[in-house]
Amino acid sequence: MGGYDNFKLRTALDGANSREAKINDARHILALEFTNDPSYCDSMYRWIPGVNSHMGSKIDIRLFGRKYSSANGYTTQFEVQVDDKPDIGDYYFEKELNQYWICTELHNVNHIHVGGKLTMCNWFLKWQNDKGEVLEYPCNDINSTQYNSGEAGDKTMTLGSAQHMATVQATVDTIDIRSPLRFFVSRDYSIPFKVTQNDTVSNNYGNGLCKITLTQDQLNPEVDRPDLGLCDYKPLRPLPPKPDDISNLSAVISGNNKLKCGFDRDYSVKFMDNKGEYHNNVEFSWNVISDFNVSQKINDNMITLQVNDENYIGSSFLLQVIVNEVVLSEITIDVIEAF
Repeated sequence: MGGYDNFKLRTALDGANSREAKINDARHILALEFTNDPSYCDSMYRWIPGVNSHMGSKIDIRLFGRKYSSANGYTTQFEVQVDDKPDIGDYYFEKELNQYWICTELHNVNHIHVGGKLTMCNWFLKWQNDKGEVLEYPCNDINSTQYNSGEAGDKTMTLGSAQHMATVQATVDTIDIRSPLRFFVSRDYSIPFKVTQNDTVSNNYGNGLCKITLTQDQLNPEVDRPDLGLCDYKPLRPLPPKPDDISNLSAVISGNNKLKCGFDRDYSVKFMDNKGEYHNNVEFSWNVISDFNVSQKINDNMITLQVNDENYIGSSFLLQVIVNEVVLSEITIDVIEAF
């Protein structure tokens, strides 16, 4: 580093006062050595739950102090840099070990770094929304049955009275969970559990957590689908009739699935029926699913996308074509380096 470059760096680190200068200096040193520490995990990514759950951008993170307890399962302390802006309820996916984690504690340490606790997820809550779309959320599930054997009944019938508590990220999807919604909570998808309480307030910090209490219920073979992992299964509504009586309509999205950071790229869509004929009068909408900002400009059947933040190089997002509230086609687009 030349003398002038060093001068500019020291000016930036000096800050408005002695405290700010020390904080800036500490953050600079941390950034220089963050990935060199033995505790650094080089295979951690954000995880985006809900409909079309998918892996998001990579995050620089240090893991240490791993523990196990019967109350919380597996936990680990973590440390990230302040600019990564983590929040309670964030999901992370450790790709190398195929492990899902949820942030259950978070502390800003003097504006130098952010530390907290991750709790390993051991189950997925899986259900359908009002549209029939399947949602999946990783959760930390614990058995909260107390003071009984997990059974109740009389001489005629014995029913399970086991209780579980599932911790999930607080979102529009999960805050809305309430009885009589039911989930499978067993590895062979044979035992349904019904929601009896959804505590959305006790962990209302940042994005927050939902603590969902579930009580064992009876299997209903008419609507419960162990093969799909879904209780009270509702078949997806068929596509409504298309203009000009089009049936079995399909959509093909055209455009490169590699998007250079800082450059825009155009994507278009064509609609075809089961006879191989193209149709231009189909009403549709574009939909982008991403945990980071993707600039969008729409013109007729074309959309122009751009990602300007270099921090998201290596990340991916979904581009969908929606017809009558149904995803007719989607592609995964990867953000790559410009050069």
